Amino acid sequence: LLATALNNLVTGELMQMTVTPAQRCSMDYYLQKTYYKTAALISNSCKAVAVLSGQTAEVAGLAYQYGRHLGIVTAPVLFAMEEFPELRGSVEHGFNDPSDVATVSVKTPFFFFQ
Repeated sequence: LLATALNNLVTGELMQMTVTPAQRCSMDYYLQKTYYKTAALISNSCKAVAVLSGQTAEVAGLAYQYGRHLGIVTAPVLFAMEEFPELRGSVEHGFNDPSDVATVSVKTPFFFFQ
């Protein structure tokens, strides 16, 4: 499972490096790249924990899906923090100030079209 996640990570990096202008505007391409770059590691790790703890195949599948969704929804903020380090403070203190949400919402959509 973890070898698969590593392979997916490399695939995602290659996708990002070779993106065409048409792919850059595709939400499907963005979600696939995001899965490979971020969610694959989280989803396969969740599944590995379930397998190693002796859970059923059904539970392992649910753990995988949970990790996949978690990775997809957190990726835009993680990518934004790489590009805009000033966002790190907002994320680390849990968006306690309403201006934190406004700052992140202005910066994050930038990543849907990269």
